[in-house]
Amino acid sequence: MAAPITNIMGAERNVECCEIEASVNTGFEEVAKDEVSEKFGVMATTARGKINFFMPICDAKKILQLCCVDNLSVIIKHFEEFPFADKLEDALQQFEDVVPQADWERGLKVWAQFSDFPHPVSATPVAERPQKVDSSGDQAHNTTVGDETVKETEITGTGDSTDVMRERIASEAGSGEDTPDNKVAKLDPNRELSFRATCYRSGAKHIFESPQAARSFGGALQDYFNWKVDLSNFDLEAVLTIENRHVYVAIMLTKKSLHRRNIANFGPTTLRPTIAYGMLRMCHIEPGEVVCDPMCGGGSIPIEAAINWPNARHICGDNHELAAPRADKNIAAVNAKRSPNRSKLTVDIFKWDVRRMPLRESSVDVFITDLFLFVRSGSKVDNRRLYPQALTEMARVSRLTSGRACLLTHDRRSLIQALSSVKSLWKQTGTVATNIGGLAAAVFLLHRTGAAVTSIGHRKKKPTKTAETVASPNVTDGGQ
Repeated sequence: MAAPITNIMGAERNVECCEIEASVNTGFEEVAKDEVSEKFGVMATTARGKINFFMPICDAKKILQLCCVDNLSVIIKHFEEFPFADKLEDALQQFEDVVPQADWERGLKVWAQFSDFPHPVSATPVAERPQKVDSSGDQAHNTTVGDETVKETEITGTGDSTDVMRERIASEAGSGEDTPDNKVAKLDPNRELSFRATCYRSGAKHIFESPQAARSFGGALQDYFNWKVDLSNFDLEAVLTIENRHVYVAIMLTKKSLHRRNIANFGPTTLRPTIAYGMLRMCHIEPGEVVCDPMCGGGSIPIEAAINWPNARHICGDNHELAAPRADKNIAAVNAKRSPNRSKLTVDIFKWDVRRMPLRESSVDVFITDLFLFVRSGSKVDNRRLYPQALTEMARVSRLTSGRACLLTHDRRSLIQALSSVKSLWKQTGTVATNIGGLAAAVFLLHRTGAAVTSIGHRKKKPTKTAETVASPNVTDGGQ
C-alpha cells in the first residue's frame, strides 16, 4: 500500500464542497477510485475514462497528490436530462442560457488554488458590476462578441470524441513555452483574465456540431464576464460536455496532463507514469519486498515505485544501450526537485537480458513491466520467442507461491500462448483491458505457483558477476 495521506474530511460534514472530475486511462478507473478512497477518505463514482468525487473547497489542491489521474476539472453545473430543442438556432441559444445557471463563484474559488493568476477573479456578471466611466470614450472593450471572437471560440469544438480529445487539448495547452513577454504578463497585477471555451460531445446524434456549441457557449461566457478570448495563452478553460442528454459545465484545473511530472527524458515508447502507478497498485506491494522491472526503458515504473513505496527495494534493467542512461537521468531529475529534507530515490539500474538475468533464484517478490514496446519497435514474431523465455526466467527468480507479476502488452495472443506453455509456473489471476496511445492493450496479473523451474526442464543459468549481459541480436528490450 502506498503511504497514506491524512483523512481530509475530518468530522465536519457541513463544509463547503466541490465536485471534482479526474480523467483516467481506460481500464484503471477502479484503481483510481481506490486511490481516492485511501488518500482522502471519500468515495468516487466511475465512468469510462474518468472518476468523480467531492472534496472540501479548502482542500481542493490536495488532489494533485493523486498519482493515477491525468487531468482535473471542477464541475459547476449538471443538467441530467437536457431538453435539446428541435431547431438548430434554439439549441444554440440553450447553450448561451447555460452560462448564467452555472455556479461560477464556487468554480473560481477552486480554480484560484491551481492558477498563478495575479489577482482575484470576480464571479459577478459584468451587467451587475458598478459602471466605470472611460474618459477616452473607447467602448471597444465592452462590445459584444464579434466575428473574430466567434471564430476563435469555434475552433475549440472537438468533434464527437470525449475520451480521446480531452487529453490532446490538455497536452496542446501545456506544450507552449513561456516567452519573456508571457512571463511579464503573468506578473502583471492588472492584466485581464483570458479564457477559452471547449466543447466535448459524444453519444446520440445531435442537430448541432461541437464547434457550434463551443461558439455559442464561449460567446455567451465572454458577454457574461467580459473576459478576453485567447486560445493559446489562456488563464482559464471553461468546458461544456455533452454526453447523450447529460450536459455539464466545468472549469479545467490542469493545463497539461499530470503524467508528465516525474519524467524529464522521454523515449520513443516511454510508459506514462500514471499508468505505471496504476499497475503498481494492482500488485499490492508490501514493505521490504523486492520489486523488479526487467525491461525498464526510461524508468517510469521504478521511479513511481520508489516514490510511492519507499520501504520496498527497487531494481530494474534493460538490454537497450540507451535505456539505463535515460532511466538514470530521469531518477536524477526527480531527486533534483526533491526538498533537502526528503530522502533521495534509491533504484538499482542494470543492463541485462530479460531472458538471463543475473539474479538469484527466488529473490524477487514482484515483477512489473511494459511488454508493449515490441509492437511499436519490433514484431510479433519476436514476441512469440521472447515471452516464453522471459516468463520462465522471471519464474526462476520469483519467490515460490508468493511472487507476483504484472505485465502490460498489446500482443495479447502471444502472451496467452506463452502463459499456456508455462502454466505450471504462473497462474493468471486477472486481466484488465486498457488503451495505450490509441491501441488496445491489456494488463495481465500473474501469481507464482510452487513448481520449481527445473521441473519442466529449464536449464539453470549461472548468474554473472556483472549485470552487463549480452543479448541476442534478434531481440532487444526496447529502450522506452
